[in-house]
Amino acid sequence: MMNGWHAIVENNGLKTIYDKIVWILFLFVLITYPFSVNINSLSIILLVSFSGIKLIKNKRIYFHKVHLLFFLFFLIRLLSLLYTSNISSGGRAIERSIGLIVFPLVFMINKPIFSNVFFFLKALNISTFFASVFCLLCNLRFFIINEISVDWWLDWKYNNHHLSSYLDFGPNYFSFLITINLLGMYFYKYRSLKIKMIYAFMYLTQLVFLLLLSSRSLIAFFLLSTILLLVRNAYLQKKAKTMIVTVVFIVIGMLVVSSIPVVKQRFNKTYKEIISKDNTNTQVGGYVNRLQKIKSSVNVLKENYIFGVGVGDVKDELKKQYIAINFKEGIDNSFDAHNQYLQSYLGTGFLGFILYSIILITIGRIFILKKQYFFLLVTAIYIYFSFFESLIETHKGVVLFSILVLLILPVENNMIYNLKFSNKRNKRIKS
Repeated sequence: MMNGWHAIVENNGLKTIYDKIVWILFLFVLITYPFSVNINSLSIILLVSFSGIKLIKNKRIYFHKVHLLFFLFFLIRLLSLLYTSNISSGGRAIERSIGLIVFPLVFMINKPIFSNVFFFLKALNISTFFASVFCLLCNLRFFIINEISVDWWLDWKYNNHHLSSYLDFGPNYFSFLITINLLGMYFYKYRSLKIKMIYAFMYLTQLVFLLLLSSRSLIAFFLLSTILLLVRNAYLQKKAKTMIVTVVFIVIGMLVVSSIPVVKQRFNKTYKEIISKDNTNTQVGGYVNRLQKIKSSVNVLKENYIFGVGVGDVKDELKKQYIAINFKEGIDNSFDAHNQYLQSYLGTGFLGFILYSIILITIGRIFILKKQYFFLLVTAIYIYFSFFESLIETHKGVVLFSILVLLILPVENNMIYNLKFSNKRNKRIKS
């Protein structure tokens, strides 16, 4: 046990007691992320507090241009309160997005000790696995107590609304996290066959959970990404036999997945929504709902295309549009845009939309140049998922966005600033 801890201390450069405490707290933030929001929030507060103490002691920060983009994005959101009518709603929106400045500060103080990226990603993966098992067991217990047929597990609507609710975790956000974990396992390095088998079991468990949650967009992204990774691997090996086996495996895999009842139900429903001529009946399903949200968002932007309406007024203005087009479900649930690009534009205008887009483009460009394909894939899923969810508007969304984007940023080319005013200097970290 002690040898393992000594190895961690040495491998992560934990030189001081504050390094060790901050490292443990950051790990705890990742472990608690899939579970209780309250415990996760408390661990974030402790992480920020000890990072502040460490800054006072060390007087050194590690700055990257992406940190500045995060600060500017938060500042634009904050300034929108100046023209927001609903200050109470705006204040809550700012409070939820506080991670946009908290986590850049944490990484500016501690980036070198967070450089073992895959270790932390594996910790998040393991935590998500246990969260998935917990939800499945809770659901099984619910079925047994209430004498409900397990056939309900094959109903997409039930799973999508209830399966992840035991942890108060939205199905799309849970699916997003699982998708990153599953794709990440393709890039892990396994020290032994035993460890490989353990991760294989974790992979299958989370894959089942992803399919049960029935998030169409993320299942599609996962399948497409997996196919591309398998084809790339076969191409790199330049063996005809490997390519044939890969193609056969992909075909069989697609046939198996498409025959799973929950997946079949979900995509059949989507097909019916798309071919339906009734684009006003919001009971048809999610596709029509999204069309109504986009239409309402565009109508609001027509009159507020420069500055938006302020982060506090977005839902109020959208609700007016929902009433105008008789979007009953939107009225009852006060939906936001369910699209981070539109949400940013609505709340903070053209500048907010551009800043959010630049953050994603900047990190994507970094990983293209460095040929770090998994991190590029993580960036791609953020770009893609932002079309389907307003992830900066929730605790789960903003925490995962801030942590993962800043965690995978390379430590190279960070600027070191020594905060001693009598001896100010800066330099770049060598690769």
